Amino acid sequence: MQYFIQFCSLLIFLFFTNCSGQDTGDQSTVEKIENQSNGEFNAYWYAGKAEITSYDLQQARYDEIHNGEAVLIFVTEDFLVEKQVKDEGLSQNASVSVLKLNFVRKFPTGIYDYSMMTSSFIPVHQKKYSPAMKVSSSAQEWCGHAWLQLNKKGEEYEVQSNSYFEGEGDVHTTIETSILEDGLWAQLRLNPDLVPIGEQMVFPSSQYIRMAHKALHAYPAVISKSDYLKEDMPGHQLVELKVDYQNLGRRLEIIYTANFPHEIVGWRELTSTANNSNTFTTVARKKAQLKSPYWNKNSAIDAPLRDSLKLKF
Repeated sequence: MQYFIQFCSLLIFLFFTNCSGQDTGDQSTVEKIENQSNGEFNAYWYAGKAEITSYDLQQARYDEIHNGEAVLIFVTEDFLVEKQVKDEGLSQNASVSVLKLNFVRKFPTGIYDYSMMTSSFIPVHQKKYSPAMKVSSSAQEWCGHAWLQLNKKGEEYEVQSNSYFEGEGDVHTTIETSILEDGLWAQLRLNPDLVPIGEQMVFPSSQYIRMAHKALHAYPAVISKSDYLKEDMPGHQLVELKVDYQNLGRRLEIIYTANFPHEIVGWRELTSTANNSNTFTTVARKKAQLKSPYWNKNSAIDAPLRDSLKLKF
């Protein structure tokens, strides 16, 4: 009987430990950042709120441009080093503070639509560039769905890929540690000065790999930064990070503010067709932003918050 009561107590605990208990930001139990940002960084990222930004999206797909929407959700959380999942206090295993990005992209293509999401986890405490600890990505559309995950283990990434495409199938492999494009977004928010510049080996965006059906390995790329002088993006004192994959015919351009907190105001993805006869450009521009403990905003009365973010999808 005693064991039955203990078992029931555990079930009740797990029931109430759901999304509403996640991403609490200011409740970090591990050492916070001690780099150049210091108090300013902690005041912004450890206030118990996530930063949610919506973007108008013109998505290139099937040699056309489709209107859509993207949302970037940044939040700090404690992350178990070995298991590489959120630390919910269920064990005494070592954890670190990470900046997590949930990158949501939605767009229709004709009669059917795409819904894609990528999560990346970057250690907050940095004295030099630290590769992403983990990236997971999923894509859903009417043909089926696909999923990809990379976990950093020593000097390698363990890669798991599942897809409804026969040629991609179920893959379990390892690749050498490299820069993950999906990790650069959060790295810019932490400290853009630590982004490696010049010729690098970069594992492309998991969403790009999914849509372009590319092999799961890093590709040669040139990373550069420069002042952004155009006036087609919102904000002032902007900087542009470029990742140019010449062998893939693809270039990513992320535009962000030079000053802390280095907000991402938009981006471009230029992709050439198979024979390089045409280049199609995906463009995203910031619409609205909200700092909120969104995990507690799940009632019907909270629905107007979506209007404040100008969300359509």
